[in-house]
Amino acid sequence: MAAFNRTYRQKIIDEYMNATGANSFLPAEFLDWLKPQKDHRVHSVFFGKDDEEAAWQYRLHLARNFVAGLRIRVAVSETEVVKVPAFISPISERRSGGGYVTVDWSDGNRTGELYRQAAADLERWLKRYEGVCGLAGLKCDRLPELVASLRIAADTAEKDAA
Repeated sequence: MAAFNRTYRQKIIDEYMNATGANSFLPAEFLDWLKPQKDHRVHSVFFGKDDEEAAWQYRLHLARNFVAGLRIRVAVSETEVVKVPAFISPISERRSGGGYVTVDWSDGNRTGELYRQAAADLERWLKRYEGVCGLAGLKCDRLPELVASLRIAADTAEKDAA
């Protein structure tokens, strides 16, 4: 789905809603609308795999969700303990099959990866919700500073590991 940018996806959704008269996007109804349209430009995205391959991809998705959200407790000091992800999927390894590795605070490369992923997730959150915060009268002006600090921490951890 990454090959389709937001503008293109929005255009497809608008096309669907205009064609059907729908005023909300219901995924099952969208698929029902799209399925008979074999020449539609996104038909293959949703129907381009046979059921066996689609089932396998779904099971991979379930397995990724199975490991996501697991947390470990890390002692920052004698009085402070924080929860962090128990596993991370290193971005650099994803194209070659990837997988998940345990978070190990003695490994600067893994902590650097975790800091870098935290920065990226926070930046994505900011892009998505900064306007919503503004509507609620809240300011997010310190978040870019946190993103930058996490990136510096990632670089430092990885340099220390080298």
